[in-house]
Amino acid sequence: MLVADFNTDFTEYVEREELQNANNVLLQKLAEILVTKTPSFIDMLNESGIEADSTMSHSQLIKLFVENTDNKKMLLGASLLANSFSNDSSFDAQPISNNGVKIAYATLNENFNGADGEVSEEDYSYIAVPALLGLVRGVNKLRKGRKESKLQDSLEKRRREAQIRMQKAAAERKRIELANAERKRKAKITYAIIGSVSLVAIIAVVIAVKRNK
Repeated sequence: MLVADFNTDFTEYVEREELQNANNVLLQKLAEILVTKTPSFIDMLNESGIEADSTMSHSQLIKLFVENTDNKKMLLGASLLANSFSNDSSFDAQPISNNGVKIAYATLNENFNGADGEVSEEDYSYIAVPALLGLVRGVNKLRKGRKESKLQDSLEKRRREAQIRMQKAAAERKRIELANAERKRKAKITYAIIGSVSLVAIIAVVIAVKRNK
């Protein structure tokens, strides 16, 4: 998934009742923010009561996040973070969509802490329509799938898969950032060379003009 597809992809997956895919989009977004806005990710963890600092590697921070997915405050903070940095080209903070934060929180919480039994629209009445219907149906589909494969769908397994997904997304974002930095470096060198050549040409013209006088 390209970064620029976050808002569209997440919304479409919720509307199509594909809550697992919606969760995966969120995890990828958070991994990308971890790489591009590391201090914000660390602040989110600390504000949730989870000790983290700038000496930790991306892998360590991801591990901390995944190990604390039962922390509802952290999940809410992560939802705020994903919706705050949703301007995909520059990662500048954007006006936060309250409904977007609520849906993101409900998605993360259900994927990591979902209970048994069906839910109704009343259980998520704090979320505005039209996203509500897709979310409710998606939750019920996810719970039904878990019930049918309960032995294979432990919390430990979900956390392990989330950690792997986030590490891959962070590595890809890091690769892109390094590639962009290298392109900028080469562009600066090229511009410097062009500037130098242009300056030499100007000096040569000036000398030639003086000699002809």
